[in-house]
Amino acid sequence: MASFSSILCSIDFSSHSRHALHLAMALAGRGDGSLRVVHVVDVLLAQAAAITYDVARLQSDAAAELRRFVEAERPAVARWVDPIVEVRIGHPHHEILEAAAGHGADLVVMGTHGLGGFRKLFFGSVTERVLRATRVPLLAVPIDERHRASPEAARFGAVLAAIELDRSAMGMAAAAVGVARAFDAPLTLLHVVRPIQAAGAWTSSFGEELPRRMEHARVELERIAESVEPAKPPRTIVRNGAAAETIADAALEHPHTLVAMGLGGSGVLHRPGSTAYRVLCLSTVPVIALPIEPVVAGASSIGARL
Repeated sequence: MASFSSILCSIDFSSHSRHALHLAMALAGRGDGSLRVVHVVDVLLAQAAAITYDVARLQSDAAAELRRFVEAERPAVARWVDPIVEVRIGHPHHEILEAAAGHGADLVVMGTHGLGGFRKLFFGSVTERVLRATRVPLLAVPIDERHRASPEAARFGAVLAAIELDRSAMGMAAAAVGVARAFDAPLTLLHVVRPIQAAGAWTSSFGEELPRRMEHARVELERIAESVEPAKPPRTIVRNGAAAETIADAALEHPHTLVAMGLGGSGVLHRPGSTAYRVLCLSTVPVIALPIEPVVAGASSIGARL
């Protein structure tokens, strides 16, 4: 099984980052990869502390607290995992991206607020800002009691990859194959055909259009599946509905599903309301976001790296 060689997990001492740490330790425990746990002291706090407190001591105290936090969350089953802890000072999203690049991370693990639905405070969060600029896969972990630091926590029953039928499709499918191999889980490719919006008087005129679009999507998705994995093409599903809601619902049909979303093409995370953004807000299961370069055919660099 392929695995991630260098995992970076961002911690802010909250309950959702604790669950992210559980999964990051489990992933590191399954393979031979390293785990670096990073906490960022916000630059504004550091500036305020500099007035009455020694900044070097602030960083040292934060590092000691981070080590205690990691040790408290490391159960016996992950005793062989020896994370490196690092405290940085600056703007959190910038420092996380810098740490990932500087240490050659091939996976960043972060928690989401886990409130569910659009009550989740995602827009403007550190996770959302990292997602906008990341060049490596980011695993966003909601609060879920199932994801504790054990070998089982890193095992997913299925990988569900959302595919847009645009120039990102082949690269996203290839990357999803790599993710499924990394997690040793069966892969399903899902495309959602959006409803046809028309005024009531025109609805009957589109009676045959939706079935035609659904069939076209099935043919295209099967072609993509056979192209990226000729020996054993992944399962394909085409559904009709609102994209984000349909993807989030499909993820709940099988236990321990990991959703894979592309940060490229039509699903790019660039604003509230985009498909990737809405899935991350709605999802109650982990979501791995994959930076994808639009390609016409062939595997993306991410797919090859995974």
